[in-house]
Amino acid sequence: METTTTTTTTATTPTTNDAMETTSSTTTTPTTSTAVAPQVVRNDKYINTFYDIANKLDTNPSFPDDDKLFSKIIELSSKTKQTKKLSPQFISKYFKRFPTLQEKAIDCLIDLFDSSDEDVVMRVNALKAIPTICRDNPDHIAKLVDILSQLLNTDSKVEAEHTKNSLIELYKLNSVTTLNSFLTFLESEETSMEDQPASSTLLSFLKESIIPLVRTEYSKSSIETQTFFRVRILKLIAKCTSTTELDLLFQLLECFTQYKVQETITDLETNVLPVIESQSLDIIRKKLINFTKILLFKSKKPHTEINSSKLFDLYLNKIFPKINELDETNKSELVSVFAQVTPHMTQEISIQFLEPVYNLFKSTVPSKTTTPIADVDLQFTIVEALLFALSTIGSKSTSSLCKLCGFKLVTGQPSDMNADPIKYEDFLGRHRFLDEKCRETLGKAKKAIPNLGNPKDKAQLKLAQKTLLSTQNILTIMQNLLKSPPVTNINNLVISSTIFKGKQNLIHNVSPVFKPQQHQQHQQHQQVQQKQYQKYQTQQQQHQQQNVPIQRNQQQKSSRYQPYVTPGRRHQDLDKPKQDGVEVHYYSEKHNKPSSFKGRGPKSF
Repeated sequence: METTTTTTTTATTPTTNDAMETTSSTTTTPTTSTAVAPQVVRNDKYINTFYDIANKLDTNPSFPDDDKLFSKIIELSSKTKQTKKLSPQFISKYFKRFPTLQEKAIDCLIDLFDSSDEDVVMRVNALKAIPTICRDNPDHIAKLVDILSQLLNTDSKVEAEHTKNSLIELYKLNSVTTLNSFLTFLESEETSMEDQPASSTLLSFLKESIIPLVRTEYSKSSIETQTFFRVRILKLIAKCTSTTELDLLFQLLECFTQYKVQETITDLETNVLPVIESQSLDIIRKKLINFTKILLFKSKKPHTEINSSKLFDLYLNKIFPKINELDETNKSELVSVFAQVTPHMTQEISIQFLEPVYNLFKSTVPSKTTTPIADVDLQFTIVEALLFALSTIGSKSTSSLCKLCGFKLVTGQPSDMNADPIKYEDFLGRHRFLDEKCRETLGKAKKAIPNLGNPKDKAQLKLAQKTLLSTQNILTIMQNLLKSPPVTNINNLVISSTIFKGKQNLIHNVSPVFKPQQHQQHQQHQQVQQKQYQKYQTQQQQHQQQNVPIQRNQQQKSSRYQPYVTPGRRHQDLDKPKQDGVEVHYYSEKHNKPSSFKGRGPKSF
């Protein structure tokens, strides 16, 4: 027993000694690590300083030298990563309280944007602070919009998304200032917008996010606001040479719909048209098409005149001499829009376009061709637009049209002998070609449309309907021009490429959607009608051989002017025995039956 007790005591003694050694070792560890981690203590110190300053500023609304505390926050914002993450929160909270230090605080946030640190959270916190500091201080919106527009081109999707959200919040706070800042940013670009990735990113952002907001908000805004932005956008359009930027600016211009035709013409002739004369053909074409559409949307009435000599001078001197240099798509769009503006031209301006339009028609439609007509490729949209323009321009000066095309207009004057037969034969040759080509294409389109009922064939159906309508219009206009005198009044005709939606002519004789049951019933009805007509023809031939008149309707109504006959007289005459001599029957040409005329008055007459 004694042996065991001594064993336990000796066993417990070293354990206590080991514990003492471990405690001594643990106490010595902090002394050795104080030289390794001094930065952690400093970071905690900076953060504690932030919260101490916040407590002092929150407890007292104002006290002497409180601006020094806010300056201390700005100074500590660039010390470490943790202070960079927290400083936007404290800056945005006390930004309104210190107006004299606001510029310095904004510069601090800009430094956080431009920091080369890879920490995205730091830049995201700075972006979130922007709408907060501008909510009560809208004077800084213009500067911050310009800076944020440059930050859109970033590789980080999270950062780009927060930048867009901040810009949208700024627009909702003050739309006029934000939109004006966007336009100022676009104005400041000297080179093409497509050559700069930051600008192209901004254009896509404006198209996706800002333009829908502008269209909703400014549709019913004041005329002064709309006029201000329209003038600014038109000046931008005048200097722009990028197709992407042009599309965006014209979409933005369409958001401001409260304008008058004459005011727009004045703005165009003053600020825009003199600038674009020296630009390339494609840029001039694009701008003229959009300007013409803008004027047409406000000139829907047929007698509204668009009196803009400078606009039509560009068509006459810059477009028509080089129009064949354009591809078919651009050429078709240009000619179609020009044709729709011809009814709104003044007489003096329209006469200048008569010969250029006719020369373009002659270069498009051949008079004689050695190749089969089916193999000749013809742009019906262009031909339709040229004929429409020729008719509307000719309606304002019929004598000039007749002299140009060789028509003979009978007026009883000596000028009737001035018609040129060579010009008229040339026009007739082009008419014959168009007539044959259009009728052939018209038949193909009518056969193709009922078979395009599948939703996948929607594009082909639309093209077939457009071709059908354009060929019908071509035939109508050509037939009117060949009358004597030529008929040039086609106000009720709408071309297939009209810019006004829902105003295309209705196609009555062809169903645009194929319905099998309806088609089968229609065929059966046609077969029944054909059989009845054949049966009637055979009966008529048999009766004609027997010299017996046929009555198509047994219950035919009596003639209104049938003479009066004494009752029973006709039957008495028919019942009398036939005497010797010749019996003559008279047949009317209409009903092919004996005449029932018995004369009027007494027999002695």
